[in-house]
Amino acid sequence: MFKIKKFIVKPLSSKKENFYLLLVFCILIFSATLALKFRYKEKYKQNILSNQISAFSSLNNIEASIYSDILNSVLEINLLYDETEQFPSIATLEEREIPPYYKDQSWEQKGALKWNRFEHENEIYYLGLSTVSEIGSFLLSIDKNSSENASVFYTKENLPEISNIEKLENYQNLFKKIVPYTGGDERKKFKEE
Repeated sequence: MFKIKKFIVKPLSSKKENFYLLLVFCILIFSATLALKFRYKEKYKQNILSNQISAFSSLNNIEASIYSDILNSVLEINLLYDETEQFPSIATLEEREIPPYYKDQSWEQKGALKWNRFEHENEIYYLGLSTVSEIGSFLLSIDKNSSENASVFYTKENLPEISNIEKLENYQNLFKKIVPYTGGDERKKFKEE
C-alpha cells in the first residue's frame, strides 16, 4: 500500500513573518500606485495664452453680462450692415436700443460704459470705456472683409477719454482677448479628456 507522507509546516519565526507581511504590503501598494498612474487623467483646464483671458473665470458677473451683450450685438451690427452696407454708428445702435450701447437703467447698472466707434484700415472698433472702478473697459473689433470675424478685448485698467484711433493704439497693449468658455469646454471638463 501507499504511504502517505505527512507534510508538516514549520511555523515561521516572527522576523520572517514580519518580513513577508511587509513584502506583501509593499507589493500591494506598488500595484495600486501603478493602477492609479495608468488610469489617472489630468483635469481639463482651458488653454489661455498670456495675451488672453477667460470669459468664465476672469470676468465678474457684470462684466460677463456686458461681454454677452457685446457678442449678441455683433449679430445686430451685421444685420444693420447688410441693410445699409455701412457699419452702424454708436448713435444708430442707441436708436435701435441694442445693449450694451443703449442708455437705459441696465446700462447704468452695468457701469455706464462710454462708447466710441473708430475705423482703421480693414477694422471697425467699438470701444466701451468704464466709468466705475469695478468694471473694466471693452473693445469690439470687427473685420470689414468678414464681419463674422469679431473679437472682444478687455482691460481692467482705467483709461482716459479716447477720441481717435491714434490714442487707442497707445493703449492696445493693455487689452487682452476674451476667450469664451463653451459647452465643449464644459463637456471636456466632466469627461476629463
